[in-house]
Amino acid sequence: MILLTATRMDVCERFRFKIEPDDEERVFVTSDPVKAARILHDLGVEHPLQLVEHATEWGSVEILEPGSSDN
Repeated sequence: MILLTATRMDVCERFRFKIEPDDEERVFVTSDPVKAARILHDLGVEHPLQLVEHATEWGSVEILEPGSSDN
């Protein structure tokens, strides 16, 4: 599982994205949504930009199985 969290930084809708893969000790943090999507892609996640957009709406997204379209 990968936990993607989007925290609103200001009223201009800038976000900080935190990506926490279960199987890695490293946590990825960025304020760039494209970079967040690229990190997810590198972790094997399909449709990463769409998931980043969902995280900005919902606050967080749990990605159960990288590469699965059912996330």
